[in-house]
Amino acid sequence: MPHLTIQIIDDDPDIRESLSDVLEDAGYRAVTSPNGARALQDLKDGLRPDLIILDLMMPVMDGWSFRRTLLRDPILATIPVLILSAASNLNGVSELKAAGLLRKAVRLDELLASIAKTVNRRAHPGSQRELPR
Repeated sequence: MPHLTIQIIDDDPDIRESLSDVLEDAGYRAVTSPNGARALQDLKDGLRPDLIILDLMMPVMDGWSFRRTLLRDPILATIPVLILSAASNLNGVSELKAAGLLRKAVRLDELLASIAKTVNRRAHPGSQRELPR
């Protein structure tokens, strides 16, 4: 799906760069942030991604805090979020109301399929069921 913007929020620069390259090769526009605080500032400055890929374990502002902040804002809460995490303890992740949960290291075909399903569901509400959590 060309021209859709995906915000990648992850503290690992190699992961941000790799995901960005893969997404841009697939026709998406990728924007990266090293932590939740920087990503939140980008959103406050007007960035409106079609999807956010969110790591949970990061310094400065982790993914948990970032997502909770988004959910308190009626406009930002509508941006779908795919969680991509290596966290071993994901108790309470359902409260983050994510469109999906993928484990690092995710297969690229699985990631791209989850992205396509999520952005398609956003473009055509009710046309697909939610991804399993």
